[in-house]
Amino acid sequence: MLVISFSLVNMFDSIGTLLGATKQSGMIDENGEVIRMKLLVGRRQEVKVLTFTIAFVFIIRYAFMTLG
Repeated sequence: MLVISFSLVNMFDSIGTLLGATKQSGMIDENGEVIRMKLLVGRRQEVKVLTFTIAFVFIIRYAFMTLG
């Protein structure tokens, strides 16, 4: 149960970090939608890179959290 709790906290913290970074970089418009997200639909390579990046962030943050 403790591992699940830490994993959920880490996941939501990482999501918040990603959302904050997209707002700071200007990738979210005034409606709260990601700019040019429709361009990613149908482009498998870009989606794979984005998915890998998000997974990498989760893994690194989890590793730092568990190592102290």
